[in-house]
Amino acid sequence: MRLISADATDNTAIIEMGRIDEARERYEQSLDIYTEPMQYVTIQTKSMTIINIVQLISRSAEEETNRVKKQEYFREVYAVYNRHKAFFTRYDLEYEHQLVREVGLGAHIRYLMLNAEAETDAGKRTDEYAKCVQEVRKITETEGDERLRELLLSVMHYFEGRRLINEAIKFELPDKELTEQAVEEFKRAKDRYKHANVCYCIYTVLLELESAEVLDDAAVTRLKGLLHTAIDSLPEKMDETIKSAFGEIELLLEVGCVKVDPDMFIKLNRCITKIDYYALGAYFTHVSEKIASYLKEPFRPEVDYSDWTLKITFPEPEKVTDKLAIKAGDNVLFSEPLGIRDTIHIEKHIPRVKREVVTFTDGTGKTVTRPIDYSDEVKCDDGYVDVYTLEHDCRRGIASNYFNIAIVQLKYHLYKEGSAIKVRHDDQYLNKIGSILDAVKEEADLIVFPEFSIPFDYLSEFKRYSDANGIVIVAGSHYVIDANLGKYGDLFDSEFGEFGEKDLLKNIAPVIIPSSKKILHTEKVLAAKVERPLFFEEGMMPGNLNRIFKLRDDVTCGVMICFDFLNDDLRKRITDACNIIVVPQSNPEPRRFYGVGKMEIDNPRGAGNKAYIMASGIFTFYDGETNDGKTISGGGSRVIQTLDKDSHKKQEKREEMKITEQFVLLSSLNMNFFAARDTQQAQTPIREKFIPIFEEEEIIRSKKNKPHDFLVLLKTIESCEDRGELKELIEDNESLIQAHSPLMHANTKNLENMWLDKLKNKCRAIVV
Repeated sequence: MRLISADATDNTAIIEMGRIDEARERYEQSLDIYTEPMQYVTIQTKSMTIINIVQLISRSAEEETNRVKKQEYFREVYAVYNRHKAFFTRYDLEYEHQLVREVGLGAHIRYLMLNAEAETDAGKRTDEYAKCVQEVRKITETEGDERLRELLLSVMHYFEGRRLINEAIKFELPDKELTEQAVEEFKRAKDRYKHANVCYCIYTVLLELESAEVLDDAAVTRLKGLLHTAIDSLPEKMDETIKSAFGEIELLLEVGCVKVDPDMFIKLNRCITKIDYYALGAYFTHVSEKIASYLKEPFRPEVDYSDWTLKITFPEPEKVTDKLAIKAGDNVLFSEPLGIRDTIHIEKHIPRVKREVVTFTDGTGKTVTRPIDYSDEVKCDDGYVDVYTLEHDCRRGIASNYFNIAIVQLKYHLYKEGSAIKVRHDDQYLNKIGSILDAVKEEADLIVFPEFSIPFDYLSEFKRYSDANGIVIVAGSHYVIDANLGKYGDLFDSEFGEFGEKDLLKNIAPVIIPSSKKILHTEKVLAAKVERPLFFEEGMMPGNLNRIFKLRDDVTCGVMICFDFLNDDLRKRITDACNIIVVPQSNPEPRRFYGVGKMEIDNPRGAGNKAYIMASGIFTFYDGETNDGKTISGGGSRVIQTLDKDSHKKQEKREEMKITEQFVLLSSLNMNFFAARDTQQAQTPIREKFIPIFEEEEIIRSKKNKPHDFLVLLKTIESCEDRGELKELIEDNESLIQAHSPLMHANTKNLENMWLDKLKNKCRAIVV
């Protein structure tokens, strides 16, 4: 797990190293976390992130020396303001809105001023100054700070004066009346904005030179005084050409010249334009101070996340005052004084989103934020994949201590088309699936199908079934392919983004929750041998989403598709958080999976009941190369569960049996069972029942003994209503049953001391 870009501590260090663009990019990436609808803490955090972005771009603009690049930065600041102003309005963030507005509009004004500086045509420059006046007026009208408001009014008068001067020099001879109006505007501005004093002094001198017939010594002395005042008002780092231009005016005074060459007006105007950039200097200093105060953190927590534990360290705990509230998103994690602690551990913190913001609020009332990315790095063929393991809460009430799972082991035929593995399906296959669903609808809380066994086309019907019967379904898995890409939006949840080209050739397991609007899913991370990108084949695309499902208060279910279960890191992550782990697989030899599951049970990392649901298909596979589509593989679906000592012995005897028939295994797990093994013999950890699945066409095509007689027997068993007749029927046909179904034969071996319903239940089968 790692902190993501908006970590203020990390970004502060990056900024101090001068990597402003990198820090800015991190803040911009973190905005993806904040989605509607938002709660208070998230709103405040997004607000601070936006202000940080504005501040960093503004800093880049200040440090840039190239005019064009500087303009581009100012334009970006203004764009950020426009992009987010609706957010500030929607959530009534008046103060924050004003901060961003001041910076945004101020940046726009500076952009316009640089445009004016670049213009050689006085008319176009006039237009740019008119825009500056308009933008400053916008800020002034909403500014609540009276001191800042007066400063803005001075700036507005300055720009109006500059507009009038540029209007005046458009004529062959500079317009005296417009120049006089400009001097009045500069006079209004000069007390609060010192750079306006430059213009006031210079143009006052020029007007007097134009108006006077003769200059006496007293007038020359007074005008020289004004000229020196103007020079003293120039910014410290000022272009020498400006000072030399002012020197030309002083030379006119020395020789007593009372007429000014029109070119002098134009030259002076061009020089004075170069100080326009400083027009908002004091204003921006004020705004920068406000932003710095707003963003200053009263303390700097450090956040780390691993093994479902959020570790929060306070390097300076004494700076945390009074009661400390910590939230992840909108979930309260901590709410008490920090005291003498410098570290807090929030255990069993299972995320429900890929990224979220941890917020801290102490007695100062200020909010400190640390966004987190909850991904794990998992090694695969192409390097590493960032995998997110996230919980989905779909809890329902607990009606019983038992949780009932139907594990479906069925036959199917796989083939490879391009790099995608598909299942052959027709009406007969669909009918088989439907018969299975119908048979278990009163007995299952969860139905699990093997990997690849359910095609995309069946999912709509599965969703209707799930909603109607209140049953969760893990619908095997399938490859995402072009032909279906446009259909996912209607069926699948898009909380973490719509399905798109980036998802092609992912192997995903649909998880269908009753009454949920859309289908959820888990993605396979690690490819099996037949899925590798070998030679010219693309292979399976590694997934990066692993879902955990909170089905009841006592049932947390993880889904791991086939080979993902064999990866220690992935498995540890899921098994530490879940008490039921579902493993849909199409594997030629599943014994390795059983060995790993048993090892986990025998060497638990914590207390509590745990069960591994191995749903394995019986399949053939054709790829046109090494797999001919004739070899039957797989089988042996089972439950590996926490047991007491005596139950362990019984399970060990069964582990040698690999059943390669079609069946539904109904497993009722006692979620209230804990293996204090020698004291709980009275508790039942698990109850199981096999229901064989028979396909009439397959029985008839088989070379087994008396196929038609076996079909008649199945129908007779189903219709029989007499206990004695049913026992006799089974006993008389024992060899026929054993020939066609060793599983059914094992089920019906001992029928003593059972009433009719129990007998029929032992003989139960699904016939398609």
